[in-house]
Amino acid sequence: MVINHKDSAKYLAYMAKDYLMTFKIEPNDDSKDDLVLIKDYNFPPCKWGQGRIADIIKGTKSKVRVVIVETPTGTIKRGVNKLCVLPMND
Repeated sequence: MVINHKDSAKYLAYMAKDYLMTFKIEPNDDSKDDLVLIKDYNFPPCKWGQGRIADIIKGTKSKVRVVIVETPTGTIKRGVNKLCVLPMND
């Protein structure tokens, strides 16, 4: 089975929409230091970025819209629609 770049992006979107969002895992005020997968079309197929939420930026109506993510290569700013927060047990 050959998985190309488009398939990996679709799979990550499926995971974010159907699996992760069923648990209502979205960045919120308590999400600082949570692990995330980063959806980026510049990554090779089946390779998703990983990082940790460093800071949270709220938009209108105090809803989290953008987060700052620390990655092994640096710090990036991403919209929450390009991230999947990984479920963690307390």
